[in-house]
Amino acid sequence: MQKTPPTLYTARAEARAPIEGYLCFWPAAGEIQLLNLAVHPQARRQGTGRALMEFLLTQAGAQGVGKIFLEVRPSNGPATTLYKALGFKTLYRRPGYYPPEGEEALVMEWTAQ
Repeated sequence: MQKTPPTLYTARAEARAPIEGYLCFWPAAGEIQLLNLAVHPQARRQGTGRALMEFLLTQAGAQGVGKIFLEVRPSNGPATTLYKALGFKTLYRRPGYYPPEGEEALVMEWTAQ
């Protein structure tokens, strides 16, 4: 059985500039699992996270992917607000997901229209 490796994309203001953010995801069986989205603290609130997520949604559409799943801390207001604005819906809560404090995760899903 062949495994598909995770895919990583980075965002920079220009070619030789420092990386401002990245996203890492795992495509499998017509779905995508978003593993991580991160934006450097100095680049936050400037559209980098949204641009990365919109890129992911565009790629999903181009590849015929029907669903994207992710986990996010409920306490991460900026991330949950972004995901909801992009059409993600909360499916359920996963208790004790984030160590060491054991914060739960919101499991969210985006479905192609």
